[in-house]
Amino acid sequence: MGYGYDVLFYGNEPEPLGNNYMYLVYINDVLYSDTISEITFANDEFVNGMYVSDYQVYRIREADIADGGSKVTLEMYSITANYFDFLNALMLETVWKGSPWDGPPANVPGNISNGARGYFRASEVRRRSREFEVLPRIN
Repeated sequence: MGYGYDVLFYGNEPEPLGNNYMYLVYINDVLYSDTISEITFANDEFVNGMYVSDYQVYRIREADIADGGSKVTLEMYSITANYFDFLNALMLETVWKGSPWDGPPANVPGNISNGARGYFRASEVRRRSREFEVLPRIN
């Protein structure tokens, strides 16, 4: 079992229904969630208009926090429903694949034309940083 630190989100989720979010984590200003399989993304289907507390956005491995502490930054991006669907499709074709019941591989639909693959997006971003300190382990 690995030890680590949870990055938790607290805040009001605005109405109306249909908001989508993506979260990135930085440690000491270096992107920690640096691959598509390590980002977190969510929608407001179950929390529309509510106060969100203790939402685990990310887990940082204990070894990745320096002994003297580290600055951890959480970035929250507002993304479109189409980009949320793109992320889901991309994960379904890559990381979340591997069972005997998976369908055949398929191209992930994007919004770039002329035969290119991918997605162009622009997002509003909110950013908060906190200092994490290594705590002595009790057990």
